[in-house]
Amino acid sequence: TSEGVNIIGANYWHNGGLTGEGVKIGVIDIGFSGYSSLLGSELPSDTTAAYTGSTSDFYSTEHGTACAEIIHDIAPAAKIYLINVKDMDVDFHNAVSWLQSQEVNIISSSISINLKIYCTFFYSALHTFTDIDSINNQFLYFEQSREQWNHTIDDIVSHDVVWSQAAGNDGQRKWNGWFSDLDRDYWLNFTSYENYNEIEFSNFEYGQEIYVLMMWGFDGDGYTSDNYDLYIADNFGNIVASSKINQATFPLGIEACKFIPLHGVRYFVWVYQYWAVPQEIGLLLGASKFPNFKHFASGGTVNLSPPASNPNVITVGAVPYYDPYAIESYSSQGPTADGIIKPDLVAPDCVSTESYGASSFPGTS
Repeated sequence: TSEGVNIIGANYWHNGGLTGEGVKIGVIDIGFSGYSSLLGSELPSDTTAAYTGSTSDFYSTEHGTACAEIIHDIAPAAKIYLINVKDMDVDFHNAVSWLQSQEVNIISSSISINLKIYCTFFYSALHTFTDIDSINNQFLYFEQSREQWNHTIDDIVSHDVVWSQAAGNDGQRKWNGWFSDLDRDYWLNFTSYENYNEIEFSNFEYGQEIYVLMMWGFDGDGYTSDNYDLYIADNFGNIVASSKINQATFPLGIEACKFIPLHGVRYFVWVYQYWAVPQEIGLLLGASKFPNFKHFASGGTVNLSPPASNPNVITVGAVPYYDPYAIESYSSQGPTADGIIKPDLVAPDCVSTESYGASSFPGTS
């Protein structure tokens, strides 16, 4: 059942004879498990596929297959090209180059340098390197990777290819605000009566790691002696993870920790002011699927999933098909860092696919 077709009015275009005939659409994703069994039914029989990495990478997930199913529902006569991306540096550029060689008119991308990649990257850097220059080089490397993605996209868009990009699902995975200690116990008050921010779980695959990243003092030169500590505690009072870098000797405003949640256990983020002047700090949550902060700040979260903030792409947010005038709370929101309004439009999620089943494909993909 293709719930989104009628909601966006595609059925009227179909009835008028506009079904995507003569259009080539490329789908970039992390994997396309089960696609071959859907050829001639849920996917066009002449669908063309290629892969980066290994064949096991190509078949690692059905996520890309479900995205292609939706495209086929909307444009049933269009020819579809599938390619996965394993390596976020070279493979992404090679995948785009392959689609360009196939002369596609449109590229639909549901992959990004997402928040889990971001948090994982800096957690690893923070716990691998012992000098600030190496950490800063990791920041620089990440920015260069983002610029490389944007350059690749800008180039193919300049050749008259339309790029459609998922906005990301980080609308509830960021909190930022000034350190407030209303009860003067040195713990951050997220509300007047809560010294913690709960991590809530929805559609989460237990057994997966969750990363929490805290940053402050980056509005100047990036160096700070102000010292905050980060803790993750459960509802039984156990500290399950912590990050307590001494900024007096390692003057970089960043803390990061990770943990694997257990089903039925509640988890809370605590921030301790060891020694610091009150200032704005930010928390980011890196995880697969849909855990979120109870208290969050959704504005500007489109920046957390490059290239969703690229002005040359059509950035797509999500609304539930059964309530299409309500933005999904997890759908990343704008504006971009330089004030561009994003996303550009929204489309129905939670639609049915053969890959995921009835009404079970949430997210901006």
